[in-house]
Amino acid sequence: MRIENYPDIYFEPDYAKLYESSESKAVEFKFECEFGCITNLFLQRKIGTIQNKIYYDIITPYGYGGPIIHKASDSKALVKRYGEAFQQYADREHIVSEFVRFHPIIGNAHDFEVVYSPIYDRKTVGTNLKFDDVINQEFSQSKRKTIKKVLKNTDIHYCIQEGPDNIHDFMPIYYSTMDRDRAEKNYYFDRSYFDMLVGLFRSNIITGKVFFADQLIAMGVYFRYGDYLHAHLSGTLTEYLQYSPACILKYIMALYGHEKGYSLIHYGGGTTNSPDNGLYKFKREFGRNTQFDFYIARKVWNEEVYSELCRLSEVDPNSAFFPAYRINNTLKD
Repeated sequence: MRIENYPDIYFEPDYAKLYESSESKAVEFKFECEFGCITNLFLQRKIGTIQNKIYYDIITPYGYGGPIIHKASDSKALVKRYGEAFQQYADREHIVSEFVRFHPIIGNAHDFEVVYSPIYDRKTVGTNLKFDDVINQEFSQSKRKTIKKVLKNTDIHYCIQEGPDNIHDFMPIYYSTMDRDRAEKNYYFDRSYFDMLVGLFRSNIITGKVFFADQLIAMGVYFRYGDYLHAHLSGTLTEYLQYSPACILKYIMALYGHEKGYSLIHYGGGTTNSPDNGLYKFKREFGRNTQFDFYIARKVWNEEVYSELCRLSEVDPNSAFFPAYRINNTLKD
């Protein structure tokens, strides 16, 4: 396992490198003073040029994160100093705005209320692995019945692998799922992403696989870090959905996590913040007693330039979309 100096994998500097592109770079801002230490890991993205100055905005990498307190003798004084220091940094680096997805388990949103004014967004779901009987206490009755029925089929079998050499066999299954769900283009991670994922975090990766006879029909890629397991990416083949392979994946990972002494599997939330969202309701069937509050933040560090960018983009700066000037992904001269 990697040396874990961070409270979770999403705060590791290497994690943000997975999402770098020609238009964005991974940056860790570190602030230290007599009151303690804070880091903030983000992607810095180029927006455009105004009066010969290049401006940027920043965003939490895929998943969760935001600023995190590592140590503090006076957390309120530390956060206040952090806010002042980051404003100076934003001014110096021409950073206009910041979109933050705080970590729902760690709850760092509450530490930074004075700087970011976090906004409640939705619930996320997990399976509490500390229950004596995880399956009966966290899984719904209907999913328990489904799993029991499917596993009677002798053609169904499964395995778990720690630290795989590669996850190339996951790619066609994942793409099949993205096609079925009509996912946005940015969710179609390419081979270089999966190779980099294993290259940087091999010891933190666990895969669960479900087979029908010799055919791999479902696979999940999970992170392990500290006490947590995270469902990072998963997929199922459409032609085998009658065997509920997604449920089997949840089942085998819950058994594995409980046996190995982890405290939680975190699945995240739904595709929207509606409590009636289908994905959210599906995840709830594996975490009947375990939910977390997920907060975001929309921070404008340069009000004047933000307004000008919105004017150039011909959008309302008060739009629900943030940052508003990226609604059309183009700035009009």
